[in-house]
Amino acid sequence: MSDAPREDRLGRDELEALQQRALRTWLESDWLATHDPRAWESVASQVPGEVRIELGATLGEAHQTPGWITVAGYLPEPPGTPSETPQGDGQRPREPDLRWNVENGLPFEDATVDAVRLRSHVLTPFLERELARTVVLGGTVEGVTDARALAHLVELGFAAEEGSDRLRKVRHRYSLDSAAPYRVREHALGTPQIREPRRPIPG
Repeated sequence: MSDAPREDRLGRDELEALQQRALRTWLESDWLATHDPRAWESVASQVPGEVRIELGATLGEAHQTPGWITVAGYLPEPPGTPSETPQGDGQRPREPDLRWNVENGLPFEDATVDAVRLRSHVLTPFLERELARTVVLGGTVEGVTDARALAHLVELGFAAEEGSDRLRKVRHRYSLDSAAPYRVREHALGTPQIREPRRPIPG
């Protein structure tokens, strides 16, 4: 019997709804349409069912990637508090789509995110495992600049794409079912593989 959904994680349907809301708010941006028409057109043609997450975004349209669900840490002031930083060129002080302390994990269910972009966000081994958990097979992670983090993500099932800072998930590991935590199934792009059951090590 599968586990009940966790309250601290969003499912695929919820993320797709959040993605559609993000696209809608960016299409309403006069600043984006005049400041970067190509980016506005890209948002207009973006597939609404593709979940794209940006980690480390801040307040303001110039500090976020158009068309992506932006995730930022908590602030001392409550949401909606006007920013003291002036918003130039007519841009809106757009709030991030989600406020979340990612040190406690990413607020998404397993294999629910198509793409992740890191904006000046320092990775830890725990967050790297969270990326491997939440990104779908064939999904991507952009913006990894640390050699240690890159090596760990490759170990977790990502592969570097030549000529870019993008990693693509080519292998996915997960428990076959909650009742058999020592049986692991590994999927690789193109060929699913079933490994031998792991044996618990006596304490």
